[in-house]
Amino acid sequence: MKVEQLSLFTKNPTKKFTLPEVCRLLSISVATGNNWIKLGKLKPDEFIQDKPMFTKTNIDTILEQMKSGQDDKLKSRRNKKHVSGISTYKGYIEDEKSFQIVEKIVDSIKVDEQLEHKTNIIIAEYALKLLYSSKKIHCPDSDCFLLAYLQGKYSLGIYQPLIQDLISPIGEILESLIEELSTILSYSVDYSRNQDFLGLLYISLTCIGERKATGSYYTPFSVVSSMIDDFGSKNIFSTNHTVIDPCCGTGNFLIYTSNYVKNVEQVFGQDTDITSVMITRINLALAFTIKDINVLYHNITVGDSLEGLPNNQYDIIIGNPPWGYAFTKDRIEELCKTYEVACPKGIESFSLFIENAIKHCSLQGYIGFVLPESMMNVRSHQQIRNFILNKAQIKKISYLGNVFSGVHCPSIVLLLQKSDLPFSTVGLEISTKDKIFTIQESRKISDQSFDFAITDEEYSLILQIEEQPHLTYLKKQADFALGIVTGDNKRFILSEKSEGAEIILRGSDLYKYRAIPSKDYIVYTPELFQQVAPTEFYRAEEKLLYRFICDRLVFAYDDQQSLSLNSGNILIPKIPGLHIKYILALLNSSIIQFYHTKKFASVKILRSHIEQIPIPIAEAKTQEKIIKKVDGLLTSNSKDEISSLYQEIDKDIFALFDIDDRSIDIIMNEVSNKNNFLF
Repeated sequence: MKVEQLSLFTKNPTKKFTLPEVCRLLSISVATGNNWIKLGKLKPDEFIQDKPMFTKTNIDTILEQMKSGQDDKLKSRRNKKHVSGISTYKGYIEDEKSFQIVEKIVDSIKVDEQLEHKTNIIIAEYALKLLYSSKKIHCPDSDCFLLAYLQGKYSLGIYQPLIQDLISPIGEILESLIEELSTILSYSVDYSRNQDFLGLLYISLTCIGERKATGSYYTPFSVVSSMIDDFGSKNIFSTNHTVIDPCCGTGNFLIYTSNYVKNVEQVFGQDTDITSVMITRINLALAFTIKDINVLYHNITVGDSLEGLPNNQYDIIIGNPPWGYAFTKDRIEELCKTYEVACPKGIESFSLFIENAIKHCSLQGYIGFVLPESMMNVRSHQQIRNFILNKAQIKKISYLGNVFSGVHCPSIVLLLQKSDLPFSTVGLEISTKDKIFTIQESRKISDQSFDFAITDEEYSLILQIEEQPHLTYLKKQADFALGIVTGDNKRFILSEKSEGAEIILRGSDLYKYRAIPSKDYIVYTPELFQQVAPTEFYRAEEKLLYRFICDRLVFAYDDQQSLSLNSGNILIPKIPGLHIKYILALLNSSIIQFYHTKKFASVKILRSHIEQIPIPIAEAKTQEKIIKKVDGLLTSNSKDEISSLYQEIDKDIFALFDIDDRSIDIIMNEVSNKNNFLF
């Protein structure tokens, strides 16, 4: 549980909690909370003025059940924010021998109420071994360096406080725990430059649920090294520049900066986790030549960087700020007073860190953060995009894809330079998995979306599409609706048809133009489901269904009043004079796929993006020609005929946009090597 959550209990242990407060503590939405009450998963202690209220004991019980999986009703939440247990964090270091040692330790340790003390002992033991390997501290022949140290058999010199910080809180049970851990403490390790072995130990022994609940996803070594090396190649690190990681964790970014910054007095870090800060100090003692240990205590501090940094200004600010941190209501009110990008309806933690970094960066200084790719185009991040456009220049964006172990979230490295000049795209470097290029021309950029991952030639083509005459849009000319969220698919989704049941479609059942139902059934009882749209949307005479999670636009025609789960959402176009099947053809076309990919680059097909797709206003005869081919495609069972009709419709759509052969080649080179979801 997060510190902010715990504080709600400790300040007033007899307090009764409202449903929104309970939902924040459990890391679920209020809609989910209401559904849990309806399904009996969550039972209020009492109702006050018809509002459910909960006691601390009740919440503690639910949290324990979520972590342990004792209650089958709550097991579906175990693999989300409250999953428990320990595991080795893959990709964090590249030294295979060290990784295998951590795996052995994780596999061997007994998880109990002493895990925190055991973790500190393990870190202290291997910190001593790394100090011995790196600094050649004298140590007697012993499998356990920590025990020998406690017995006074050798001195740590200036490094002694670093070890004492870890073991002092343990008290009189220290030696008995060392004895219990004797096998775990016996492995031999050598110092490997740039590798955060101690950090890997710590994050692997830390509850996975705690990491996810606080938005902590630790950065793989490959990302750290390529990011810092790239900055080094640009001569960003100079002799006197100060560097800070405001959410330093165990210091992996700062460790690697030692390849470019030689004086530890220039290096700063801050984190709210005290053990992480202790490890960062040890890591910097290993990476740098230390003459005065007090420098580490002065420069590497425990604190909330959103409330302040040790110094007012730094030349380089780097790191991987937390994503999706769940702030309490009181904290949100405080942050809204300080940060321009804070909004009472919702705050994204990484946006606060970007604003904070820009404010604390020297003019012409640099900021390098690892961020979710969604920062570039999702509507909820529009305020931070606006802040960047007004306060900085974007120097480089590296598109990383999914780089975090066990997390499906495409990421980027964003390099900013604080500036008081008007924003310009000229000279902006772009690196994707497929290509590296530099933007040579000035582009019109708004905070609606940062669509930089396109070459100048592709950008010109996007402008050509957008500047066609006689265009219209679905915004304010369509109904959108979510598919059904049952709240308990195991209960409601049936594998066989029964009385009153009907087919329900999943996103995976949707293909371009048509749905191919799997054998999933449901009895439509909207009053029992967690979230439903008005029935008239599901039962519309005609509608389009589309895959919500997909890197392709996949729209299917439905005139059977079919139901769908929330992986398949609903669009009902209402543009005067434009037939639904004509719009279906446009949305499934190669040119619109190209436009959507380049403009939004999202793995989610969002309403706000669909509403921005340009739709040519075609004459009735042109629409009839296209609709005839759509009907042929809908009724055909031949893959060859379906493919042929799809290509013919593509040609018709290209003609609507007046696209030349060179532009068609650019579009088809982009879209033709991917699944087109025709069958």
